[in-house]
Amino acid sequence: MRLNRRQGIVPQAKGHKAQASGSRVQPGQGLLGVALGLAVLALVGCAGVRYDTQPPQKPATLSEARAYMAAVEPALARLDYEINQKTRACYDRFFVSSCVEDVRYEGAKLRRSYLEIKGEASDMIRLDDYNRRQASKVK
Repeated sequence: MRLNRRQGIVPQAKGHKAQASGSRVQPGQGLLGVALGLAVLALVGCAGVRYDTQPPQKPATLSEARAYMAAVEPALARLDYEINQKTRACYDRFFVSSCVEDVRYEGAKLRRSYLEIKGEASDMIRLDDYNRRQASKVK
């Protein structure tokens, strides 16, 4: 076995089987690659955050709008609780900031959809009240 001129701390072997084999996979290297891949997937976490809270449906009638307005505050409280739980779960992951960012982004999208529909439902109720007042003035 010949040694390179620049040995460093550990001598570099020339003509050793592991280096002479080229691109052949040594026994155990395939399992190491699979194990590293699985470890990276486990550490990444939060890839595709999913919430138990479903996006709201747009109310079609006035009674649905009134029911939605009554139920929106508890639904937003549940959503905030779920966002906090998922944010806390991110601190068990390796890539914390990426996970927290994904959780907050998805939570903000859900919250925005609730608030947009809340505005539409409020408009439906307000317009109905206005129409009732105008109808009572005519009589």
